[in-house]
Formats: sequence, C-alpha cells, structure tokens
Amino acid sequence: YKILGVLQIFHGFGLGVCVHVCFCFGACSVLIPLFDAKKFGSIIKKHKPTMIFGVPTLYEALVNAKGIESLDFSFLKYAVSGGDSLSEALENKVNTFLSEHNSKVKICEGYGMTEGLAALSLSVNDAYKSGTIGKALIGNEMCVVEPETTNVLGANQDGELCVTGPTIMMGYRNNEEETQRVLKRHQDGKIWLHTGDIASIDVNGIVTYKLRIKRMIVSSGYNVYPTYIEKTIEELPEVSKCVAVAVEHPYKKEVAKAFIILEKGYVADSFTLDKIKKYCKKKLASYSMPQEFEFVKEFTKTPFGKIDYVKLKTNTQN
Repeated sequence: YKILGVLQIFHGFGLGVCVHVCFCFGACSVLIPLFDAKKFGSIIKKHKPTMIFGVPTLYEALVNAKGIESLDFSFLKYAVSGGDSLSEALENKVNTFLSEHNSKVKICEGYGMTEGLAALSLSVNDAYKSGTIGKALIGNEMCVVEPETTNVLGANQDGELCVTGPTIMMGYRNNEEETQRVLKRHQDGKIWLHTGDIASIDVNGIVTYKLRIKRMIVSSGYNVYPTYIEKTIEELPEVSKCVAVAVEHPYKKEVAKAFIILEKGYVADSFTLDKIKKYCKKKLASYSMPQEFEFVKEFTKTPFGKIDYVKLKTNTQN
C-alpha cells in the first residue's frame, strides 16, 4: 500500500494515518511537505497512491485538479475524508469523479479527536454507509447522551457523542478543570470522553455526525442547525459550497448568515441571490432562514485545512 501523506504531521490526523499507520503495516508514505492545489494533479499522476487521507478541501482540489482528466484511478483502494464534515454535495462530486475515472472506490468518512489518539470511527467496508462516520474502531465504544449529562440516549436520538476505550487521553496537562468537564464516569463505571459533537447512533452502531454543539445557533429559543441550512442551499445547481454561521441579532439573540461560493459560470448578482432566498423560504422553517447572505470566492482555512468558522463569524460582526 502507498499512502499519500498530504496532511500535516503536526496534526493528529496526519501523524496517525499518514505516518503511524505506515509503520504498523509496512506501507509506503509519500510525504508532501507543502500542499499546492495547482500541483495536486501531477502528484497523483506521479505516485498513484492506493490510499488517500484528507480533509474535505483536499477532495475539492482533487475533482478540480488539472492534468488528470484521462487518468485511470483503478489503482486507488481507499479514499478517506476526516478532520471536518463532508457535505453530501461534495461526497456525490467525488464519487462521480472516481466512477468516471474507472475506480470502484467510494469516499468514506472518518471521525476523530486528538484527545482520543486521532482516529475513533470509520465508515468503511462492512461499516460503510453514505453520510455517516461509520462504527467505532476496534477497542472503542460510542454512545450519545443528553447534552451536559451522562444520561445515555436510545437509537437514532440526537445527543452529545461520547467515546470510551484504550485510546482516550488521561487528561489535559495542567488543566484539571477542563479535564473534568470532558472526561466523565458513566453509570457503567467507565470513563467517557464527551466530544462536544452532536450525533446519533442507529441500531447497528452506525454513527451519523450532525455538528459541533458550539456551532448550533439558538434563534428566539429555537435550535438552528447550520449544517441543514448548508445542505439545503448546496442543493441548488448554482451553489458550489455554503457555510452558515451565527450573527448577533437585537432581539432574536442570534440568526444565521450564509456565506456562498458559486459554481463556475454563475454570477453573484441580485438574480442569483433572489433565487437562493426563494429556495430557502420554500425549504427552511422561518426561524432557520438566514437573515444575511454573502457571496465569497473562498473560505478562510485553519492551518489544518479546515474552514475557519470562528474567523468567518468574527469578520461578519466587525
């Protein structure tokens, strides 16, 4: 196996899967010190990796890469996305791209945290299900609880995702208060890591990730889920990518604002905006309707390649 090591190895995801996995299984790691989207096509063409691990923005780069339009991707065995949520629209784009390039692979999503030794679950092989993060990896267990409690919820109920197992951290160095906030003993006597993420688990143990609790918008007492707004707007053929964040409101406390990147060939004008607004009014509850819309060319990224939601929110309030 040959793993394309595009992820930074100062990050748990990159170090765990692009380096440590190679050590464990005798695989080859092709380390790319500095990722350049413009050169991504030539890198793929040269090395023909059997496994690609990356954040969603990496796969955006893959489907738009130059120089690989006719490349046969039958060499690819696994394509794994993690580090940030994979939208349904991007999942479909990647799967279509791979199918058109002679690959039977479907992109699968993983989930992890540095506090849990990076990787905690993966939607692959028997645990594969589109739109999910699969099952807990061997040795780990997952459950969902009522937020801010240790009350375990039943199948298909939304709650805070918790994980226990041998990979869970002992605690944060010199921060006992934060350690006690996230590591809690449940009624089964085990210590569980409270992830701060909303998810549900079906009867087969398949986990569906919803969003970070901190990303949830509370508008006039209603819980507004940014990921649902994003998914809805991305259904439009004009839209390539959407990110929704909370902005302050004088009496609703906070409302949603949608940042939108359009597909190539579409113009960011009043006609396009009006179509998006009308579609939102048709598909979204009134309390979920974004109060502001802004067209952008790209989203600010963190050093890990994730969308910087905090900076988007901060910039919109300045």
